[in-house]
Parts: sequence; C-alpha cells; structure tokens
Amino acid sequence: MERKFFRYLPEYNAFGIADEEVKDLFCLELDADAYARLGVSVPDEEAPKIAFLSGREEGHYTIDFSYAYAIAQTGARIILLDYAHYVHQLHGCHGLVLPGGAFASPKQYYVEEMNKSLLPEPGARSWAYVQSYHWALMFGIPVLGICAGAQIIAGECGGLLYPNESFLSGTILHKTKEMQAHEINIVPGSFLHKLLRVLRLVVNSRHKETLAEMSPVSGFEIYAQAPDGVPEAWGSRADHILCVQWHPEDYVVAGDKRHARIYEWLTDEAVAFQRSCI
Repeated sequence: MERKFFRYLPEYNAFGIADEEVKDLFCLELDADAYARLGVSVPDEEAPKIAFLSGREEGHYTIDFSYAYAIAQTGARIILLDYAHYVHQLHGCHGLVLPGGAFASPKQYYVEEMNKSLLPEPGARSWAYVQSYHWALMFGIPVLGICAGAQIIAGECGGLLYPNESFLSGTILHKTKEMQAHEINIVPGSFLHKLLRVLRLVVNSRHKETLAEMSPVSGFEIYAQAPDGVPEAWGSRADHILCVQWHPEDYVVAGDKRHARIYEWLTDEAVAFQRSCI
C-alpha cells in the first residue's frame, strides 16, 4: 500500500492531510518532521502499530498534537485512518484509538425520554467509529476509547446516553475547558485502580453527552464515576478494551506520568497482540 504522510499544521497544533490527497486508499502515517516535533525518533518497522481514527479540521484529516505525543512516547508507530478506507488501513495494526470529537452518534444510543427525531443524522465519521470498533473486536485488537470514542463503544454495547447536561441532577460541569474540572472516584480493586494506583483523580471534562448513571453496558465493568454518578471509565479486560471520558493525553503532554500509563497500557496490549500474530 502506498504511503502518504500527515504534516504539521501550526494553525491547529495538529498533524494532518488535505482531503483531496486521500481520495484513494493509502497507508497514512506521520512524516519524519512530525516525529521530530514529538521528540522521538521515527519508529522502526517492527514497532507495534497503533491505528488512530482521524479527527477533522476544515477539509483535513487530523491528529491533535496531544494525541500524537501520548502515543509516540510509548514507542509505537502511528497509523492514521480516514473515513472511507479505515478497514483496509486497520489491517496489520496492533491497537486502535477512538478519540474524542464533536459529531452525531447513532440515534438508538440515546435515552427514551428525549425526542430522537430532533437529533441530527450520523455521518461517515460516526460509522467509521462504529465499524472500526467492531473490526477491532472481531480480530482481538486492543482498543482505547476517549470521550466520544468511549461513548460510541458504550452505545454499541447497549449503553444509553444523555444528549446534554440538562438530564443530570448534579452541579458538576461535564463540558468545560478547565484542566481540573472535577474529581472521579475509581472503583477499588478495579483494573483502572491497579493501572493508575489511586482511588481518586481530578480530570478535565469536555463532553456534552454523558453515559446515563445506571446504564448497563453489556460485557463491561464500570471502573470510575464522577461524584454525581455519571460513569467516567469502563472496560473489558477479556476484550482488551479501556474507555475513559476525560482526555489523559492533555496531561501526558504536561508530563503527568500517571495518565501516561493509560497510553502505555494500549501499547503493551498492542505488543502482546503483535506477538500473538507471529
């Protein structure tokens, strides 16, 4: 598969490529300058490959600097997925990140109390998330879901979403630009507790939609909740899936070693998957 490269876009503090450059199938990667900006060497061909479902910025597929930094610091090679060729691009990858983003989700995810006819129709980005997740699940590829990516995974497993904070009875703001938005309580003895080694953590929070407080998510354990009962992390050790509602990559850029363990977990899982394929 021919390669094309994401280049640094200073106006967005992201790496990206214009839509017209990827109308056909290509292997999308970061160029050497991108890895240099991230402070790491270009990974060799034997490094585990982490697929990242690209974001969007005005006619470009993108990966924000913070996401790229958090993944690259683990030694993994970053493979970018567009919304038309993601199944082929995911082939040969060993891990998958479904990141945050603002886009319409499938209507069946939402609670019955709302008028779903008012919701926008999901587009190509939403279906790329859904189908990338199912392809990864089918082949046993470990998955990290962040914010909207976490909600897509929950919705595909029977979880129900509130469309906005008006459905919540608490006073916690879940959509804010603050880096220290609110505390989360981690379930003692849970996988997240063992990974982060704390029971309480202050996190950022940029999601308008939330997983309903008592929503069952088939096959998943709830790992953490906000004080108002909103689930903040869930996952499945058996399926190698971890979902968090906050943005640990922002803390990784700031040098936070604890949040870096979330991305290190994904690369460790990717290495194990890579070895299992030999």
